[in-house]
Amino acid sequence: MTALERACRDRRQRGEKALVPFLTAGFPDERTSLELLAACARRGCEVVEIGVPFSDPVADGPVIQQASQAALAGGMTLRRALDLVTELKDEAVQPVMMTYLNPVLRLGLDEFARRSARAGCAGVIVPDLSSEETAPLRDALSGEGVALVDLVAPTTTEDRMAAITATAGGFLYLVAVAGVTGTTSANAADLQSFTDRVRRHTDLPLYVGFGIDGAVKAREAVQAADGAIVGSALIRRLLDNPDSGGVTAVLDLVDEMLAALSRRTTS
Repeated sequence: MTALERACRDRRQRGEKALVPFLTAGFPDERTSLELLAACARRGCEVVEIGVPFSDPVADGPVIQQASQAALAGGMTLRRALDLVTELKDEAVQPVMMTYLNPVLRLGLDEFARRSARAGCAGVIVPDLSSEETAPLRDALSGEGVALVDLVAPTTTEDRMAAITATAGGFLYLVAVAGVTGTTSANAADLQSFTDRVRRHTDLPLYVGFGIDGAVKAREAVQAADGAIVGSALIRRLLDNPDSGGVTAVLDLVDEMLAALSRRTTS
């Protein structure tokens, strides 16, 4: 069992719901993105997700795409994002990197796995990697103690879900809505039905992302799942507050969501 999976299982065992903030590496600049990730960790976000900007982000909606373009223009790369993760080593946090397959292939699977582990990554998400083709990267990461986090969607068939969950580790990322991030809000009833269906296949912790746009939706998500992942709503606050107020706006939303998740749930 990887450190990421152990941390997620231990949190569930304690009866605590998880908030996983997603921030784009290098947006609005390297130092600010690092400071925000560290501040989230100090607030109790045990897992944080670091998005590596990419020129063809098929899973990202317009808000994260805008942040990614700005970060790319500022010189952010996969290697520099890994350096950013390294600077989180003094924090009590499990960093999960979300990247796309092409940068990983350019670096090489084994080299990427080694660098990820050396940087302190607990997990990696590659949304454009087909589940049928995960074995080489999963094996490389597993050899370094890093989890490859799989995604399932409401449209995932039962057979496919069984195959994905058979090898999944860390936590399972539940894509709450069809489409890209930040464009549609998740529906509580649909989330409950989706989560119930996934739990028939696995006892991994289930974290819901896509469509979690505030405290209300985060709380609805954890009525059914073990954690909520929020990205576009945080990035939007940085875009709407291009001055120093952006940091405060992001952390205010994180605090609101943490407060919502800490209230007693019925799950």
